[in-house]
Amino acid sequence: KSRPVLLQGCAASWPAMKTWSRERLVERFGDTMFTCGPCDLRLREWYAYAERNMDDSPLFVFDRLFHERAPALLEDYEVPAVFRGRDLFDLLGADRPAFRWLLAAGRRSGSKWHVDPNKTCAWNAVVRGRKRWL
Repeated sequence: KSRPVLLQGCAASWPAMKTWSRERLVERFGDTMFTCGPCDLRLREWYAYAERNMDDSPLFVFDRLFHERAPALLEDYEVPAVFRGRDLFDLLGADRPAFRWLLAAGRRSGSKWHVDPNKTCAWNAVVRGRKRWL
């Protein structure tokens, strides 16, 4: 039976914990395009939107191509040890489906009730702010 688990401290040593502030991300990737719902926006444009919007359902960064658009982000985190070597999609090589996303969201944003793609058992890390799961 699947059960959600909360692991604490797995990301404490990641460079992302120090460098993924709004200011530093805009400095490094402000002109980089990221997928935000139905469109792509430069990161600095998304942050400006997120700060001032009053939308009922605000756009948020949900980008599965971030590793191609901003490959330096991959150096800022690592797969927690408890998950390494356990991803059976690795066996598919180049045919594996998308498996990593960058998410950034502002106040009042969130996804609808859903099942994760490919019915995976995903892991998430919160670098800044908070995330609520229901």
